[in-house]
Amino acid sequence: MFDNLPFKTSHTSTIESFLKSNLLKKFDEKVDYDRSTGEQFTKSLHYKYYNLNFTISYSAKDVYKELTCKGSFHYLSNKGLHNANNINFTGAEKILIEFAYNFNIDLSHLYLKPPEFGINIKTPFYVEDVVENVICERRKEFAYNPPHIKTSKISGKPTDNYRLKFYSKSHDCPKYADDNLLRMESQFKKVRALHKKGIFTLADLLNIENWRKIRDVFFEHHNHIVIYDYTIVPPKSKRIQVKLRNYSNQNYWRKLIRDCKKGDKYNERYNDELADLKRLSKKYGSNMFHKIIEIAHSHWDWFLLEDKKTQERTSFKTKERTFYSVRNKNIDKRIFPIT
Repeated sequence: MFDNLPFKTSHTSTIESFLKSNLLKKFDEKVDYDRSTGEQFTKSLHYKYYNLNFTISYSAKDVYKELTCKGSFHYLSNKGLHNANNINFTGAEKILIEFAYNFNIDLSHLYLKPPEFGINIKTPFYVEDVVENVICERRKEFAYNPPHIKTSKISGKPTDNYRLKFYSKSHDCPKYADDNLLRMESQFKKVRALHKKGIFTLADLLNIENWRKIRDVFFEHHNHIVIYDYTIVPPKSKRIQVKLRNYSNQNYWRKLIRDCKKGDKYNERYNDELADLKRLSKKYGSNMFHKIIEIAHSHWDWFLLEDKKTQERTSFKTKERTFYSVRNKNIDKRIFPIT
C-alpha cells in the first residue's frame, strides 16, 4: 500500500537508536570544516537498510542536525526484493511494528515527509491500453514517465502539490508481480494534505482511521481522472464517431484544458465533454473508468478489513515509555513503544 514513505527526525536519542542497531550499512560520508578552528568534521553519513536510504547530517562535530530516510517501506515485507504484492492494514501495521522493534525507536518521533500511497489492482482491461488512454485529472495532463517508458504515466508538473501515477506493476516488477497488474498511486509533493487530516508521523499510520482518511484523499483525486474508453464500439452515427475521435485524442483534451483559462464558459464545456464521454462509455463501451474505480474501492475495502483474529495486544509501562506486545501468526512476541 505505501510505497515511498520518507520521514525525518531531529530527536537525538532516536538517531542514536538507529546507529546502535547495527542494521544500517554505511556507503558514503561527506566532510566539512569548522570555520573558526579549521578542524575537519563529518557533515553527513549515508546508510542503506534494504532499499531505504538514510542520511544523518551534522551541524558541528558530533552534533546531530537531522536524520532523514526515503524509500519504499513495502519492500521491507519482502526483504528488499520487491513491492509487487498486496498488503492489507494488518500487513502494513506489521511492517511498521517490526521496523520500530528492530531499531528500538518510537514512531511518533519520525515525522512524515511527502509520501506515496497506492494500490495494485487486477482489471478486466489490458493495463498497457489503460495507461495509454489515461488523459488528465482535473485539467492536469498525464505524460509518460519517463518519456521512453510507455507503460507508466504521471499527472501534472513536479511543482504541483500532488501527482497521480498510473503504470503497469507487471512491467515494473516482472519477476514478482501478477500479470496485468495496474498500479494507481498518489504522490504527495507537500504533506499539508495529510496534516489537515491529523496525520503527522509514522505512528499515525498505526491508526486504521487515518488510513480511511488517506483513502478519501486518494479518491478525491482519482475520481476526477479522464480515461478514454477504447472498448467503445462506435454506432453508425457520424456525429458520435467524430466525438469519439476527438475524445481519443490527447490534443483535443489539451486544447479544452488550455481554453479553461479563458473563463467559466470553457470550464463548463470541459465538464460537458467529460460527462458526454462517460455517457458514451456506458452506452457503447464497457463503462471502463467506472469499473476501474469500482475495483479500486473494493481493494481499499479489503485493505481496511482489520484482521482481529490473528492479533492480540497487551500494554505495559516502564519508567521511560509505554510499550505494547503483539502476538500473531508471524510475530511470536514483539515489544515496542506505543506511539
